[in-house]
Amino acid sequence: MGPPRPGGSGRTEQSTSTTAADMSSSSNNDSKRRASTQNEHNQPSKKPRSGGEQPYGIADVLRKYEKWVPRPLNLVVSQLLGGIPYSETALQVVEKPIPLLGFGPQNIGLLKTLDKVRQGLADLYRLVLVTSVRDKKPTRSAIAEQLESEAKVLQPYLPDGELVSALNDMIANASFSETTREILSRPINQLCTPTEPNSDDILKLVNEGRERIAGLYARRNELEEQAEEPEKEEESMEETINPRHGTDLASEQRKYPMAIGRPFETTGPPITIYHPIFSKFQRLCNDHSVPAPEDVVTACKLMQAAADGFPSKADRLDFMRLSIQMFMKKRVIKPEWGFSCVPDGTIFCEAADGWIPLLIMGVNNEVGVDETDPGVKVALEYRKMWIEEKSPCSKVQNVSCCPNFLLSVAGPRITIHGAIFADEFIVQPLTGTLGLANHPNYLRRTEYIAKVMAALRTCLSDLEVYYRDLTLADEPQRAEIAPTFREFTDSDGERATLTYTSGNVLADRVGRAMFDAQMKKWGDDEGGGIPVKVRFTERYGDAAHALLAEKNLAPKLHYHGEVEDGWSVV
Repeated sequence: MGPPRPGGSGRTEQSTSTTAADMSSSSNNDSKRRASTQNEHNQPSKKPRSGGEQPYGIADVLRKYEKWVPRPLNLVVSQLLGGIPYSETALQVVEKPIPLLGFGPQNIGLLKTLDKVRQGLADLYRLVLVTSVRDKKPTRSAIAEQLESEAKVLQPYLPDGELVSALNDMIANASFSETTREILSRPINQLCTPTEPNSDDILKLVNEGRERIAGLYARRNELEEQAEEPEKEEESMEETINPRHGTDLASEQRKYPMAIGRPFETTGPPITIYHPIFSKFQRLCNDHSVPAPEDVVTACKLMQAAADGFPSKADRLDFMRLSIQMFMKKRVIKPEWGFSCVPDGTIFCEAADGWIPLLIMGVNNEVGVDETDPGVKVALEYRKMWIEEKSPCSKVQNVSCCPNFLLSVAGPRITIHGAIFADEFIVQPLTGTLGLANHPNYLRRTEYIAKVMAALRTCLSDLEVYYRDLTLADEPQRAEIAPTFREFTDSDGERATLTYTSGNVLADRVGRAMFDAQMKKWGDDEGGGIPVKVRFTERYGDAAHALLAEKNLAPKLHYHGEVEDGWSVV
């Protein structure tokens, strides 16, 4: 992502040339800051990263020329200058080009310059959105300030009515009101100017702001109640994102980004390239073996009971813990020690660094009943268990991609995900949603569920051996966190090894993976090896690469072969 090149074109009118130069100077300063920010984040980090420079300078330039800028973009500029949190919706608005029509041909030069400034703002906004983390505890005064900023930004776009009155009450710091909370929960369907151009974009931004205000309003009330109970320890920022309390996925993705495919742009590369346990699980699920009779009996009991309604989540949770224990032949516990989050159930193994999670379980009593998607909830708990500073397994992440299985339950439906922690957290489904009820071919379904659970049991045992055999380190070992493809026979017929020297350089591309590495042939004891690129892809054209290489338009292709799950490595 290169820095923008704002500035007036050579054909800009005399009346706008000074303006364009001013904007170019301001934007170039921000471009330098952005380049510095990018350099700070080029080094891989195992901890969530703080945001770099904020794009206030570029936003301030656009504010000076707001009459030339579309209203949705003006709203985003107001949010930026008001300190409002970043959002994907706002980024989508910033990424839309400024129309060049409607202001006369004499102003096209200015509009082109403003659009280049907008492009620079989009680049920096995207960077800060991906890398920003809220580091401070949410104090009552900070929440009050943000409430006031959010409300003032929204009010010019709202028709007079209950919502405007509720916002005025909040700005005045009135006490908590259920009526106000209910008003804030209602979607906004109309702006103060219903026929305004780009009203759909503005409605999205305004409703997103309303949802943030509603969350802040409830949070302010919680903190006020806690302040009235001095014996209760103040809840930390980590606790506010505890999935036990329900989560705003968009907010969590802004603060601690994870490659979980929500939104779509956060889809990561296949986790199977980082650890073979996930490919093994899928092979075992799809082979043609017959499951053991005791597993079929357990699966039958699971399906019969899962189809029944449970009076509460606690009842379904107790049943699922018992069922998973019977399948896995391992204890499923609810850890009340060592971690600040408490998943619904976890299977641990004891290794050199303490208790390591192998499987984390999240349960909802029925689909749509509880606040949070159990798949998202358990993914957030996985992240939290591995990154918090006092985690019992903090040293493992220096020498491992931290493979785990995640089991989510929503009524009579279960899904199994795999999770790893390399340069980023990546969580991906290993099965579809497995329905446990309403299958006419009951026996075949029972056998398949038994086979899936037996595969999971085998892989958990293998994962336990893997963690027990790890040699821990105090500093991150890049080669141990990298993909497992590390030896091959090259195009000259010689054996070679790879030592990875970077994280995924295509992490910002959906499902893509490419790494820097040093290739060294067996028996070559001199030097550090040849620098190469290692790419994982679903398909690759050898003939096209060879043609380009002959004309020195591509590097030599040392290897192209198949890896797990239909992927290729080149």
